[in-house]
Amino acid sequence: MAYEDVDFQDVPKALIAAGADRRTIDRNDYVSVMRRMGSNHYRIDDNDIPSIIVRAGAELPPDVTPPTVVSFNPPDNAVGINTAPLLIAMFTGFIRLGVAGNVTLKKTSDNSTIEAWNVATEAGTGAGQVNVFGGNQLTMRLTAPLAGATGYYIIWDAGVVRDIPGNPCAAQASTTAWSFTTA
Repeated sequence: MAYEDVDFQDVPKALIAAGADRRTIDRNDYVSVMRRMGSNHYRIDDNDIPSIIVRAGAELPPDVTPPTVVSFNPPDNAVGINTAPLLIAMFTGFIRLGVAGNVTLKKTSDNSTIEAWNVATEAGTGAGQVNVFGGNQLTMRLTAPLAGATGYYIIWDAGVVRDIPGNPCAAQASTTAWSFTTA
């Protein structure tokens, strides 16, 4: 199957479909567009959105489904967790950090804040920072080890992450949705 380079001006507007993720491409986007000879199918070479098929002029409904959590690490209600865990919430589909909001680690016994990560100002991969890893994992790094034999829970504001089309995640305000106890 032969592909040729196409100037983005040849594709005034197209919708991308990557599983459930969709977004509109406009002329201001920085992507490399490829066209299969003699058709309206395009292949996008974009490290942020792998394996995407584009159909010029396709009429797909907009993606309005927010990302949701599919698992936690440490798992919810886990006991005997080491005192320096990497905290990970795995979401449906590709996500990116939101433009505002906090993820907060609290102690179960008194609801005191142990650590809070502001997604707008504390993005990164160092201690005390938050980032998206692997496309769908919200990862929080502690600044110091946790106390042993202590219960903790994690909550966050709505919109701390959003999917590729921009749909924000819901707030996670429950003290029991993601909790664990250290060894």
